[in-house]
Amino acid sequence: MIELKAKTGGDEVSIHQTLQALADEKYIVWEEGLPLEQIVILEGWERQSSSGEKQPLAPQIESDLSYWTKY
Repeated sequence: MIELKAKTGGDEVSIHQTLQALADEKYIVWEEGLPLEQIVILEGWERQSSSGEKQPLAPQIESDLSYWTKY
């Protein structure tokens, strides 16, 4: 858990909630209370929607390249 907290910047509660959500959606197999080392990844990539397009995991943010090109 220490490594996940350090790499994600999340707290223990939010990490547990995220892992439970992944388990509920059948991305991983993990029972709460068991060590994190026992997590089994079932799907390591995004699922495609019924229209064939990948569903984004996070909202898309428009990128403003002027920050990088003007300075």
